[in-house]
Amino acid sequence: MRDFNRSEAMTGLELIIVIAILCIFLYISGSIVFNAVMPGKSPESPGGLVGFAVDESDEILMTDGTSYGAQNTGGVFLSVELNPKEQSNTDLGSCTIPIKLFIGRQVAVDLSTAEIIFKYNEITETLYYSEKRPLISPCWTIADKSSMIPLSSADEDNVLEPNEIFTVLVYPKTNVPAHEEFSVSITPESVHPFVVKTVVPPEITKHRIVELPI
Repeated sequence: MRDFNRSEAMTGLELIIVIAILCIFLYISGSIVFNAVMPGKSPESPGGLVGFAVDESDEILMTDGTSYGAQNTGGVFLSVELNPKEQSNTDLGSCTIPIKLFIGRQVAVDLSTAEIIFKYNEITETLYYSEKRPLISPCWTIADKSSMIPLSSADEDNVLEPNEIFTVLVYPKTNVPAHEEFSVSITPESVHPFVVKTVVPPEITKHRIVELPI
């Protein structure tokens, strides 16, 4: 019968220790990566259908892409025809904001029920949702829907789901001059407001459509 010497025993013990350390390292690394990709969700959470209930303490909306502002001169803005009551080729009359669900938020939001509030200085306008064309202020609409998945498109409904981008067109009755700041808050039902603030660039006096710094 062969006897194991002390050096062989130590080698086996060291191997066990190395394997244990490797397992702990992999577990910690996996937890960090999971939390980075799926914030607020534990690895033990079961999968399932997308739900409409959300935690009001969490943000669920974020911008995705470029926002634009347009002079209040009417015409087509992002495939939507605008019909202003009073025209102005030096002030901003409408803007677009592309939004999506916050990364990792497995919820869905019926955006057509959202409350959108426009604020400029002491002026506050609560805008209503409209699908009429041409669009008449004060109101807002969903001007475009797209999917973040290649070769795919967004659903035809107004429910914003993961991997979808909805572009909101905000059309208040108040014009905003160049260099002035205004804000738009988007509040889906039972969700905290998502507020976007921006400043009208000076180019609005020369160009019908300008990029907004958001």
